[in-house]
Amino acid sequence: MFGLKRKNTPRRTQPLSTPRKPVFSYYSNRYRSNEPVGRTNNYNFYKVKKRLWWHHLPSYIALVALIVCLLYSLSLDTLNPKVVQPNSDNAVLLRDKNIYEKAIREQLKASILNNNKITINIGGITRSMQAEFPELADIDIKLPFIGRKLVVYVEPSPPTLLLSSKNGLFVIDKRGRAIIEAKQLTNLSKYKLQMVNDQSGLSVQIGKGVLPANDISFINTVIEQLKSKNITVESITLPSQASQLDVRITKKAYVIKMNLQNDVQQQVGRFIAVKEKLEAENQEPKEYLDVRVEERAYYK
Repeated sequence: MFGLKRKNTPRRTQPLSTPRKPVFSYYSNRYRSNEPVGRTNNYNFYKVKKRLWWHHLPSYIALVALIVCLLYSLSLDTLNPKVVQPNSDNAVLLRDKNIYEKAIREQLKASILNNNKITINIGGITRSMQAEFPELADIDIKLPFIGRKLVVYVEPSPPTLLLSSKNGLFVIDKRGRAIIEAKQLTNLSKYKLQMVNDQSGLSVQIGKGVLPANDISFINTVIEQLKSKNITVESITLPSQASQLDVRITKKAYVIKMNLQNDVQQQVGRFIAVKEKLEAENQEPKEYLDVRVEERAYYK
């Protein structure tokens, strides 16, 4: 009613396409070029490259030095292996250490693979050494972590008896093996080994078993039991009869006949009891005192 009338004024229309004036920019108007600024001849380009290579030279030298040190630490001194023996009176080396060290050097030189810690054949060297030196019960080769010297720990097998057989005189260990010929020992007397004379025709080979370990234990027990009664064993013989052991004691003309298959302490006990009884009666066997039968003793 009292409203205002709307004027019919036509609106201003904008042209559909009006070109815009470009905005001035300093950076957009700078001269652009793909060429580097300044002196860009080929001489300077290669000079920069060369300078960068020399810049890394200390790193290359350090890397080469590191590789050389690593290879050196992995190598082994094959000329000076060290043999170490245990500090035990019951485990004395039967040969000089120089002999074992020489054998180790020869084993190391046998193959170029034995010159470093990675490819060394420890198992093969150990087997070869034990085959050459049966008196060594155990061989343990230790590789140094930092150094180059090879250390070989050897455990000798203690000599127990001397066996006189048809093919020579041999040292026997507690397992009944012939470990070395007696003539190879320069100080045989210091071991104070009991001689056992074989009349059964045993064929002895170095490194091979000659007697059962039970027989060795039997003989040693006889020696110890008689020694405890101040009775000295003069000689021990393995006769041709199977499982028989003849023991001769000092200052007595007779032989003690024992059976290797029976209890050794009972046989030694019967012998001592009969011996003391006969001596109390001023009697003495002239040929033998036989204790092979259990709970019996015969003498002649």
